[in-house]
Amino acid sequence: MNPAKAGYWLITVLAALPTMLSGSANLSHQPEMIANMKHLGFDPNFMTILGTWKILGGLAILIRPGATLTEWAYAGLFFTFTGAAWSHLLAGDGFGGAIAPIVFLGFALLSRFLSFARNS
Repeated sequence: MNPAKAGYWLITVLAALPTMLSGSANLSHQPEMIANMKHLGFDPNFMTILGTWKILGGLAILIRPGATLTEWAYAGLFFTFTGAAWSHLLAGDGFGGAIAPIVFLGFALLSRFLSFARNS
């Protein structure tokens, strides 16, 4: 595997895997996740929807089922991570609370950028 392709896959896994793990935690309604969602001002029932889409989005950027669906998955990750960062800021968590979503947003954006280079 050439270095560019290896870099693409490393960054893509770093975007997809934490997203899918977080989605699993949302779906299982773990007490820590419920407390976090309440702190951010969201109803815990939202966790089921969010968890489902996180898992599907992570899978979509890993298996790349088609250009349109993959684009939607990247868009979903963008909305999820920017929404999470903003929610933490609005909840008074400061930059410390927003740093993880911002880092994962960076991985998702870099993965998308590298997929352009990979396909050209």
